Amino acid sequence: MATKAKRLAARAIEWFQRVGPAAFKTICEGTDGFRDRDLSVFVAQANRIGKVVAHAGSPQGPSQVSRRLLEIRNPRSEAIGQLLLDQATDEGNGIDDTDVDPVTNKVEHKFSWVVRFEKHLFGCGI
Repeated sequence: MATKAKRLAARAIEWFQRVGPAAFKTICEGTDGFRDRDLSVFVAQANRIGKVVAHAGSPQGPSQVSRRLLEIRNPRSEAIGQLLLDQATDEGNGIDDTDVDPVTNKVEHKFSWVVRFEKHLFGCGI
């Protein structure tokens, strides 16, 4: 699954390079493969504001769009948004964490692949 997450994040970057910010709408809709089973693409500003600009997340879960990364915490109240900002690289980096599954409502392992590209973080969570 990590390989698929890497491919989806790369695809989101390629789509952004082709169509610019209009890519965010497609990603939010989860169409064109930006949501695949338990994989979903997300994009956030890579700055101190760190606003989420696109999120293909689960249709059962709350939308993350417009949330600030610095406000996003995991079930243990750890600042996962800050971790994403701190650990994202131009080459991409895998980040292990936990999150609540929106379908089962159980805390489960979560992996995100995050790439810093231009002024954004492009990622795919599993």
